[in-house]
Amino acid sequence: MMPAEETPLLHLSEDPDRTWAEHGEHFLHEARTYASWQSKDIRSAVRSTATTVAELRAEGCTGW
Repeated sequence: MMPAEETPLLHLSEDPDRTWAEHGEHFLHEARTYASWQSKDIRSAVRSTATTVAELRAEGCTGW
């Protein structure tokens, strides 16, 4: 079963910059691990090509 086109994840933070500084490496690890399970021919609603926390955040994951 494929997930919806957009898969929401809500993470609330009073200070997003601090949250990214404290948890960004964990977010990146999760994104990179998930991406490693996908071959090039698999289309997924959730796929990141980020290799750094800054790249992950720039992908539009402002509310990870």
